Amino acid sequence: MNRKPLAIVASVAILLIGVSFYILTHRERVHIRARVEAMRQAIRNNDTAGVAALVMPTARSAYQTKEGLEHFRVHVGTDKSVPSVSVTGDYATVTPHRKYHFDKVLKGNPLGILPGGNAFDMLKENGEWYFTGVVHID
Repeated sequence: MNRKPLAIVASVAILLIGVSFYILTHRERVHIRARVEAMRQAIRNNDTAGVAALVMPTARSAYQTKEGLEHFRVHVGTDKSVPSVSVTGDYATVTPHRKYHFDKVLKGNPLGILPGGNAFDMLKENGEWYFTGVVHID
């Protein structure tokens, strides 16, 4: 029995699944990046109301202050770097400044390059992406 055609069909199927996943999440990632840029613009303008408008409605009151503005200034930044975005359903993890750890000691990583960077969470509510205020420090 020749398994070559089966391997080709399986490879094509896996490729199509990967491409379709990328296409399905692409629009969400573009939208999230636009929200990150809106947050950065609000931070540059010292606009606490603008910052709070981009935060989950249930958490807005905690970010309608200068301290809230500073929280996002530190973790989101005000530069023009393109953030890394990972989307899973209505949840996204955004890494505004990707950095790489060079650690050849760890097994299973022959190149010794591990992606990382501080990240924050975003949630989709009623079709819109909001910052949660949760930050993951790397």
